[in-house]
Amino acid sequence: KKWRKVAKELEALLDQKVEELADKTTSMRKLKNKLKELEGKGKGKGSSESGGIQADKEERQVDMLYLKNVVLKYMECPPSDRMKRDQLLTAIAMLLQFAPEEVHFLRDLPHNSTKQNNSATSAISRLFTST
Repeated sequence: KKWRKVAKELEALLDQKVEELADKTTSMRKLKNKLKELEGKGKGKGSSESGGIQADKEERQVDMLYLKNVVLKYMECPPSDRMKRDQLLTAIAMLLQFAPEEVHFLRDLPHNSTKQNNSATSAISRLFTST
């Protein structure tokens, strides 16, 4: 039951971070398009805007697919394969813009001890409510 609660909390946090990432990515692309327009590179205003929106949508879909695959690989990776888990966690942290303390916390999570895992729920709650 506790793991389900933790999983739901992490899923909600993931959804929030994915949404934030998507919003920031969209804003960044809009600013880049505006900059190009101001620099005189955005001639043919109407067609470049609609083309830019389509490109943004496609790039966002690629980003989401990449994130999904990285998260799935991380979840499938056995805790004993520390090197691979660290690499995948680095990619996830970059995509979701984790703070360094969030990354350290996730790397230090115990994976095998039931006693330690029971205390992980409260530790996760404390970490994510403090940010």
